[in-house]
Amino acid sequence: MQGGRHTVACSTCGSDVDPLRASRVAIFWERFRYFCSPECHAGFAANAPPARLLPPPPRVEARSVAPPPTAEPVAVAEQAARAGPTPSKEHATLPRSFGLHAAVLLGMLAAVVENANVALLPHWLAPLVAASACAALLRTGVKHWALEGPRRMAFRLAAPVAATSSSLLHMLQGPGSTRLGASVAGVVCAVAAASLELAARKRRALEPRRAHIASALCHEGPRVGEELVLKAGQRSPVDAVVVAGRATVEPWLDARRRVLRQDGDAILSGARVVDGALRAVVRWVGTDRAWARLTLDPSRRADRHLALSKLAERLSTSGAAVASLGGALVAFSLHGHSALAISYAAAAGAALANVALPDLVALRISQGLYRLLERGISFRGPSALDRAGRVSTVVFCAEGSLLCGELGVASIEPTGSMGTEELLSLISGVYAGVASPIGVALSRSVQAHQIRPDATRSPNYLPGMGVTAVASTGQPLVVGTRALLLERRISVASAEARIAELEALGRTVLLLALDGRWVGLVALQDSLRPGARGAVQHLLDTGVEPVLLSGDARETCQALAHIIGIEHVRPEVLPDARAAEVRRLSQTGATVAVVGRSSTDDGALGAAQLSVNIDPSGGPLERWDVDVASGDVRDAALAIQLARQLHAETKNALFTVVAPVAVALLLLVLGAPPWIAPLAGFAGSAVALARLRTSEV
Repeated sequence: MQGGRHTVACSTCGSDVDPLRASRVAIFWERFRYFCSPECHAGFAANAPPARLLPPPPRVEARSVAPPPTAEPVAVAEQAARAGPTPSKEHATLPRSFGLHAAVLLGMLAAVVENANVALLPHWLAPLVAASACAALLRTGVKHWALEGPRRMAFRLAAPVAATSSSLLHMLQGPGSTRLGASVAGVVCAVAAASLELAARKRRALEPRRAHIASALCHEGPRVGEELVLKAGQRSPVDAVVVAGRATVEPWLDARRRVLRQDGDAILSGARVVDGALRAVVRWVGTDRAWARLTLDPSRRADRHLALSKLAERLSTSGAAVASLGGALVAFSLHGHSALAISYAAAAGAALANVALPDLVALRISQGLYRLLERGISFRGPSALDRAGRVSTVVFCAEGSLLCGELGVASIEPTGSMGTEELLSLISGVYAGVASPIGVALSRSVQAHQIRPDATRSPNYLPGMGVTAVASTGQPLVVGTRALLLERRISVASAEARIAELEALGRTVLLLALDGRWVGLVALQDSLRPGARGAVQHLLDTGVEPVLLSGDARETCQALAHIIGIEHVRPEVLPDARAAEVRRLSQTGATVAVVGRSSTDDGALGAAQLSVNIDPSGGPLERWDVDVASGDVRDAALAIQLARQLHAETKNALFTVVAPVAVALLLLVLGAPPWIAPLAGFAGSAVALARLRTSEV
């Protein structure tokens, strides 16, 4: 007992721990163990048998009780430093170069010896050299192919083994029958080894980046629903939502910019606190974290589960099987010899199965993904990245993306006997209880003029249109757009000319009607968000059509669109109608993405085929397809641009490999030697790999 409170001893250091406030709780040897810190838990677990930890609560429905505010902070930086880099399993055993070099040399030597047609050379020499090349290939390559899965391994093994077996079979038939078999076997083995070596070199160049992400996220963090405290110099081990505090943060792993994070904002795993302190609630852990989903999760890795990656996989397996069958049919039609069918089938199948086609596509996708992560852009899953590569139209919700959302009062224009201060007092009184940018702008203006808002009552806020209320004098008040006043049968004909002038300047006009009569207006001006013009230019350069969606009047929207270079404008669309407007755009056949803020543009984002959220508040809920940690609209446009570029480059790489193979198979039908097919496939993959500049990552 300590201070009237029951305590237990920490299982590692022996210090007193309150069981209800323990930093870690685990079960070892069917007994609860309590730890005062994550370090004590890790030290105890290192010397104990496998422990059965308490199961975490469900990911979304988690309602676990959080520790009290006095919980110890998570020493993330120290844990990551002790853990060190942890390279992924599949890249820990990349093939060694010696065995592959030997397979290439022996394979080409077998082809040269057999085609040299020297009488002094024994007929069995070329087949034995080809068999040696196959043995060298299998000794090194099988370990690598086994990591790719049994299906791809079976197809990769089939061609070298079949070609070598055919060559040895020809050798047993005596002199004069081995000329074609050994050359095919040698070329097939040489191509497989050379392709494996080239892909391994490129993968080794990209592996440090992946290992860096894995090492930064490898340590154990708190569970879903728990709280953690992050102080200056510490990194967040999880995706979390800030519940208290204010700090300057590098918002993602290796970010080159700093932003302010406070209550309600998201913190991604790998984010580092530069100044200040934050208390946050854990939302996602393990491979559900934003930076781990497409890089470390085997079930969602982009280099395996993107549509183009699956296409490359099918070409190297099912496509290779079809090519092998075609090669065998060609052999029967040209030579009528059953033994040659195996060589032809192996050569045709190796053109797709034994070149670096899947590796090439996976490397290209990994490179593009790392470029996205470097800009703080995370995708929800592979399907979202696929859709982003096909986007043809991007809708900007003006108030949440292109405009800062911080309105200012540009002019106050009363009419008749009403004064400026009285008009401002009435309008600010109507918006006093409304949480909106207009209310904030009017509040600042009232403070600047040092006047008191009118004591209005019974306000009724109509989103996108305005507010109706009752003035302190008992007269009905209507404040809002032209459409709202006309709906209430209030004439604004005398103000039409002035309204048109203000809207042509890109200003939002609020009209005030008192007791059924128009008495004045207030013009509000919103400034462009930094980078708005650059974001639009990014899309125009990519061939994507930008669309401006806003609730402002047509003249205001057209003035804004003219400044930033947008031609397609959808004005006067109320928040409740924006989802339907986005669906109408999608029905035209375009793949539509919406860029906005989750706090204000929820409906439009939810109706989009691809939703891009630039709002840091609300937390990483995995609700939107793309989250931009920087909050910069330029990065939102860059996400579309880079995804489309990745899609195009990957398709070009596929074409570079498949086109020569198709030509070679056609020549095979016309009587060309069968070993031309694997050589054509290797030439295409070598060119595509040479274009992959890993130094850019």
